[in-house]
Amino acid sequence: MPGRRTRIGLAALVALVLLAPQADGDGAPARPPLTVGVVPQRQFDEAEAELMTEAGIGSVRVWFSWAQVERQRDDFDWGLLDQTVSANAHGGLTTLPFLFGTPAWAAADDGQSCEGEDCVSFAPRSDETRAAFADFAGAAVRRYGPGGGFWTQHRALPYRPIETWQVGNEPNLSSFYRPAVDPVGYAALVEAAAAGIRGEDPDALILLAGLTGTRTNAKRMSSTAFLSQLYSVADIAASFDGIAVHPYNRRVRGVIDQIKAARAVASAHGDDAGIWVTEVGWASAGKQRWGLVKSPLGQARLLRLTYTRLLDLSERWGVRAVYWYAWRDTEREQSVCGWCPWAGLLDRVGRKKPAYWELRSIADSPGSDVSRMQTRSTRPAKVRGS
Repeated sequence: MPGRRTRIGLAALVALVLLAPQADGDGAPARPPLTVGVVPQRQFDEAEAELMTEAGIGSVRVWFSWAQVERQRDDFDWGLLDQTVSANAHGGLTTLPFLFGTPAWAAADDGQSCEGEDCVSFAPRSDETRAAFADFAGAAVRRYGPGGGFWTQHRALPYRPIETWQVGNEPNLSSFYRPAVDPVGYAALVEAAAAGIRGEDPDALILLAGLTGTRTNAKRMSSTAFLSQLYSVADIAASFDGIAVHPYNRRVRGVIDQIKAARAVASAHGDDAGIWVTEVGWASAGKQRWGLVKSPLGQARLLRLTYTRLLDLSERWGVRAVYWYAWRDTEREQSVCGWCPWAGLLDRVGRKKPAYWELRSIADSPGSDVSRMQTRSTRPAKVRGS
């Protein structure tokens, strides 16, 4: 088994104990834990985080934008992320950040022709800009990881340090990895980020970016083709601990097939890395031609079928977590895709849809677990500075 997954340290031992199937009341083994998470489409506050907790959600996937935090080289502005991490901690939620978004100065260093927000999706492509991305990742760990400066400054908050970090977002699509999809280049970015993260927290878990889709054309590469080419990079498995997928599909069968295919690729390369479904979902309204648009009851039905199936398969395939996209509906002008405005468990004014109640029921079931993804929850006697 390649990479650092061959080491069983204290944190890994705790995780193995917590993830082991537990016997239920009649002595039969219960289904293994599955972290229930959600992806917000907009900024949220402590009151909304408490609503998430009431729904049985244990983790929130959040965009940590390099472009927003480091608009000027070596000048980090953590203001908005402080608010989000604080809200999550207040609600008893863990934070799963995905590190993505290139600032204009870094894109310029790579010779990209872009300005401002248009630079966000241009991936770092040189040793220099990958090193700068790694510095950003390390700075984020120093602030929000175990013993980080944020926790020093907010000792009244419940201690929820970030221990799992996701590198990038859908790099098999050129819309998120411009100017062209490049599995080998992305592997170099993962290696750089892993060095930056583990330099601050050697026990951190590192996830690949969520891969999505089954088609390959001029603008995208199928998840399996991308993952296979990534594994062609020598020793790349040593730089990550988990594979992430965004297995969007019209049908539950298509969702499951994409997860199964990712598991098969990893297994073919001798890797038992866990699988995180860091986005999956359907909308409750919108234009039917988008495929992922259903009725409110249809959305709820597909959620129930998907989560129930993944609970059954989680032990066999090593599925660790599933994050629903999205938490709440949003305005069309603020959405990132055609069907996304209606993808929420709640509508825009906060009314709970049928899908909300399905997720709450699943999160409360014996086979789910909303707190297992991160294991080191004790605040250290002394914490690092910011």
